[in-house]
Amino acid sequence: MVPGRNGSTDDPDAGTVLAALNDERCRRLIASLDRPLTATELADRCGIPQSTVYRKLELLAEAGLVAGRVHFGRGSPHIRRYSLDFETVTVSLRRDRTLTVAVEKPSTGPDEQLQALWTAVREQR
Repeated sequence: MVPGRNGSTDDPDAGTVLAALNDERCRRLIASLDRPLTATELADRCGIPQSTVYRKLELLAEAGLVAGRVHFGRGSPHIRRYSLDFETVTVSLRRDRTLTVAVEKPSTGPDEQLQALWTAVREQR
């Protein structure tokens, strides 16, 4: 999943976002993402089994909170690194007493936009 980090506000399903934020392991992953990290690095940092890290990253990505991007290196395998993909999460109560959740995405520069586009193209292959 590669959301378009362009300063926009996406409105994911409130239940998905709230479930991710309610999950203690998801919160540990969020707290550890001070820079882009691989799933292996996150597992080591958080003391969480790697298989669980992948499941939690999938939940966080569905909630629009984390993005995985493939990084390409010369003579090395492509590495997927995960980073936070939000600046703020706002929970609001509507007049009809239902909750809405807005996830505000960070603004990015052209280099990051190109990287995100290239990652999306590679994933479609």
